[in-house]
Amino acid sequence: MTLRVLLLGFGGVGRAICEILASRGTPGISAMGGALNQMAGKVNIVGVLTKTRGAVWDENGIDLNRLMEGSFDDPNNPHWTPPGVISSQQAVNRINSYDVLMELSVVNMEEKGFPAAQYIHTALTNHKHVVTANKGPVAFHYKSLKKVAQDNNCILRFESAVMDGAPIFCLKRAGLRSLNIRGLQGLLNSTSTYVFQRMGQGLTLENALTEAQEMGIAEADPSKDLNGHDSACKLAALANVFMDADLSPDSIRIHHHLHDIKKTGGDVRMVSSIFRTKSGLLQPTI
Repeated sequence: MTLRVLLLGFGGVGRAICEILASRGTPGISAMGGALNQMAGKVNIVGVLTKTRGAVWDENGIDLNRLMEGSFDDPNNPHWTPPGVISSQQAVNRINSYDVLMELSVVNMEEKGFPAAQYIHTALTNHKHVVTANKGPVAFHYKSLKKVAQDNNCILRFESAVMDGAPIFCLKRAGLRSLNIRGLQGLLNSTSTYVFQRMGQGLTLENALTEAQEMGIAEADPSKDLNGHDSACKLAALANVFMDADLSPDSIRIHHHLHDIKKTGGDVRMVSSIFRTKSGLLQPTI
């Protein structure tokens, strides 16, 4: 059996996935995660959709080598469709064309995880399995998406949504299923950790940020990393999965300000924590 994958997004993660599959000649499903191990022996990327470069479709499997050579939006490619012709929602609704939706769009905290959450909901409703690297849907809509997945006997996986693919969420499904987890605490944002550390060592915010960007740690726009919003989104996702919370990033209080860090100096960290009180109330803070 061949597993047909629809890819939404062709940024760094999407390209890396296609590179891996191309280099291994579309290998066994182990490259995509153990939960799908018994479902297929081969992976075919049948669709890749982007917002600005259009879409590439081939139900027999896209030529990934050609795709990686930079011919994504080649007008001579008979499988290419210009931007705006096929929307992501229309693509997800092509229920006979794919088996797994791989949702890799940019997280949209302002829209509370949409439109990615809608794409995932539609795919699950159509009995398609979903893998996403987007923390927004997990942070804002985990309970509802989990229920849709269960109701339709589908797999929903999001391991790379927090900690860049380090095995964290699978711990809940495997080794920690019988535990009642009452709290979580940690440093959830590498940009703020590095920048604040360097500021404590005497660098200005601007110089520390430049260093982080040159090292590939910080994004071009690091505002959500430094103001705590990214950490709040990750903390909500972790709490929703590990503590069965129904938490939104909007409900998490952020107590730090950059000007305070500049004044304080020393070794400062952005610590994310959530604890459940004896009465059952959740107390999340950044």
